[in-house]
Amino acid sequence: MLPTTTLCAALLLVASAQAAPFLPSARALVKRAESASDASTNKHARTNMTEVQIHESCDAGQAHFIRAGLDDMNTISKHAYERILKYGENDELYRKYFGTASSASAAGFYAQLLYGNKPGVLFRCDNPDGNCDEVTAEGPWAGHYRGKNATEQTVICPPTYTRRKQLATLCWDGVEIGSEPPARWLATDFMHRLTHVPSITYGHIDHAADSLGGVLELAAHNDSRTAFNQNTFQFYALDAYAYDVVWPGKSCVTANPPHDEASHSAPASTSSSAAAAAATTASAEHNHSDDAHAHSATSTATRTAAAACHTHADGEVRRCACLSLRLAQLTLACTIQVHCS
Repeated sequence: MLPTTTLCAALLLVASAQAAPFLPSARALVKRAESASDASTNKHARTNMTEVQIHESCDAGQAHFIRAGLDDMNTISKHAYERILKYGENDELYRKYFGTASSASAAGFYAQLLYGNKPGVLFRCDNPDGNCDEVTAEGPWAGHYRGKNATEQTVICPPTYTRRKQLATLCWDGVEIGSEPPARWLATDFMHRLTHVPSITYGHIDHAADSLGGVLELAAHNDSRTAFNQNTFQFYALDAYAYDVVWPGKSCVTANPPHDEASHSAPASTSSSAAAAAATTASAEHNHSDDAHAHSATSTATRTAAAACHTHADGEVRRCACLSLRLAQLTLACTIQVHCS
């Protein structure tokens, strides 16, 4: 008879052999090589970053202010998102702002702001492109999207800290929703800035109407752009939050909302070729005094373009079609009557 210790050792050896992989260890550990596209996809899948990052150029006070603004943005975005899911497309407030547009599109925008993956998306406080030095009739720029210089980045300029209001002031500072641009509140200002970041909206959100009157007109006519208009999302989020939270059952929307002075589309009287050229140029150079989109590679180019701007009462800078044609160095003479107000 075998000694007990020898028998136990033999039994352990057999058990370990049965538990071993059927394949040789060298083959069992081989991993399929990832293609470049797989590696990129998996990298983003592993990086689930839902918060906007704040750059090291922001000091402690600036970072605190910006984070508070992003928290406010998330607060009204979450409320808007949940209200749409709760009441659906037949809700009176929903139809006021979105008409018959799909609630999936409307809710999806807020969901992307809240839960979308945002690797590389950040706000910074330095002035890498020199655009914080730009001045319009409304004063220095409060910030700008960096465009081609850094597609995931937004610069927050010093005027933001004095011009923008916290969400806590909504309905309590004597200012009615719609009487001023939604950029007055930091929450909606940041919401607007993030609509320009490709990884958040993928280029689907644009300007169709800016004023509250223009936004409501889009919805009333069931315009196809309603659920893709930047300011529609901002005004709805403010009104819904005010109606449900700040001043339940009442809100504080102005009774006489202003209307846009000019459409974002080319005038009907313009020939199709001129309209296409003007629209293309205006789209590429669209800037705001307070929330500028700096698409130029250098600050010098931006300053040159800024000289051809005029500013509307709502704080938005636009170019008239004639100037756009000249900036594009087109030979088409500006003899066509174009509305440049």
